Amino acid sequence: MFRRRFPWFDRLRDGPAPTEADGQASATPVVFISYAREDRGFARSLASSLEGQGLLTVADWKIPTGSDYKEWIARSIDESTAFLFIMSEWSIDSEPCLGELRRAVHQQLRLLPVVRRRVPDERVPSELRLPNWLFFEDEDNKEAQLLALVRDARTDLDADLEEREWRQRDGQWERAGRPKWFMVAPSLDRLAKSYQAA
Repeated sequence: MFRRRFPWFDRLRDGPAPTEADGQASATPVVFISYAREDRGFARSLASSLEGQGLLTVADWKIPTGSDYKEWIARSIDESTAFLFIMSEWSIDSEPCLGELRRAVHQQLRLLPVVRRRVPDERVPSELRLPNWLFFEDEDNKEAQLLALVRDARTDLDADLEEREWRQRDGQWERAGRPKWFMVAPSLDRLAKSYQAA
């Protein structure tokens, strides 16, 4: 099935981007990582492990020099398939982290809460109380947790990619000033193009 990739994502990786043929891409999860500054080392290590498992990761250390920080973060969240929140006593009190979480919830991204440090239940943001958590504390089996995280990021990926394409088109139409009721579902758009090509 045709999957439209967003070329600017290729520039987010530290290494070479995956190759594509004629603009078509394999179904690859794109995980946005939200973390507090105090957890930066852990976040970068986790991102490297996820990329080693074939996932794409997006985080603020990949923002190109001179880019609008807020716009880059917003677009990165909108064009991801999953949102990974690193939970610690610092992130739950971080307004930037909570703002990213609220945007991810608004955009209906798959939430992947990762517990770096346990926090009291009453301090956990309400948006993170329902999704199941993965624990990456020092005493836990990190290899098993990593495999579970990769599995969860890939679960229902087709639906996540379809949702991401909706968000991408919504942003394009909004920036172009077009009425949203003229938007065509991505799956219908691909079906129409296949009929035209036949």
